[in-house]
Amino acid sequence: MGNQEKYLNYKMIMADFLSEERDPMKTQVGGKHYLDNSNPVEFVELITQYFGFCIGNAVKYIIRCTHKGNPFMDLGKAVHYMALHKNLVKRQAIEPVKLDAKIYKDILDKLYSYSDISPLKQHVLLLLIDWAQDFKPETQTKFIKELHKLLCVAAEAFEERKPEQTQKKE
Repeated sequence: MGNQEKYLNYKMIMADFLSEERDPMKTQVGGKHYLDNSNPVEFVELITQYFGFCIGNAVKYIIRCTHKGNPFMDLGKAVHYMALHKNLVKRQAIEPVKLDAKIYKDILDKLYSYSDISPLKQHVLLLLIDWAQDFKPETQTKFIKELHKLLCVAAEAFEERKPEQTQKKE
């Protein structure tokens, strides 16, 4: 396929994705990992609404670390986005977040409503939400300990997925 054909094909795909009939919450480019229950889009959106892009992405990578891709990379990206968020707040490029009790409760209720998010992952996400509000060293230390536990679980899941991935390629 030549470049002109690729461009026309790309244009048709993009027009289709931007059409009024297509629900962007039910479609995805490249895979289905956001469409299954392993990555609750509504929760990521809720976090992004209050905490912004960086923490929203950190949550996304934590949620998906046991289901897609390389968990070391996913959790590394989560920590990177956390550091970026903290840096932006410290430089006053974005406002710090302080949730009122009702919003905090709504976030927790939403988090605990997902049966596909393990209790360990829920705990890690809760620590992330707490840390993103105050950057306290003791919260960060707890977060890192729990993240290490999650990484061990995710690494096991990754190893179990490897034979499936090898079979798909064959």
